[in-house]
Amino acid sequence: MISDGDDTNSTKIAEAIQKGYKQVGEKINTMDNKTLLQLTTASRNEASVAERARISKELQDADTVFYSINPTGSGIELSKNGMFGQANMQAFATQTGGTAFLPKFAPTETKDSLQNDSNIRKNQAALDQIFKQIASELRVAREIQMGMLPHDFAKFEQPYGVTFGAVLEPAREVGGDLYGVCAAGPERLMIFLGDVSGNGISRQ
Repeated sequence: MISDGDDTNSTKIAEAIQKGYKQVGEKINTMDNKTLLQLTTASRNEASVAERARISKELQDADTVFYSINPTGSGIELSKNGMFGQANMQAFATQTGGTAFLPKFAPTETKDSLQNDSNIRKNQAALDQIFKQIASELRVAREIQMGMLPHDFAKFEQPYGVTFGAVLEPAREVGGDLYGVCAAGPERLMIFLGDVSGNGISRQ
């Protein structure tokens, strides 16, 4: 399941808006812009709540959840739709134990060019910090994965008269492959290998 939290432009939202138009019938042709906007907003908001519930359930059932970085700030036109998307991201992260990265960017299109340059550097530093945090979390995940795999086979080698050696190097920080050895009887050993197609944490 991949979601950036912003469902305001999804297919279901668009369908809900069109449904709202159809419900008023021919009256829509006589509506002024303000009334039409109110109708559109009401239809979108009602559908957005339903979409939020639907996506939340899908996230709960998903094997893997990705949270995109969703920057905002006074330098970006942060509409009500955008704020709704950010609120969704944070809610989804809280519900699933994930992380939503929501940096507050400084404006970069002011009349002060020097301030713009300074803010660009600050914004880049904020992103760099997020990427460092993600890299750190992936390193921890790798260490946990490596720690779950057996490395000492002495308890099997002497009793069964065999020698084992194993190395696992994920193609990326974290992989989906595994191996192990277990006793299946006094004279039988079971060796198992798991090979998940694809690379990276998306296969976990």
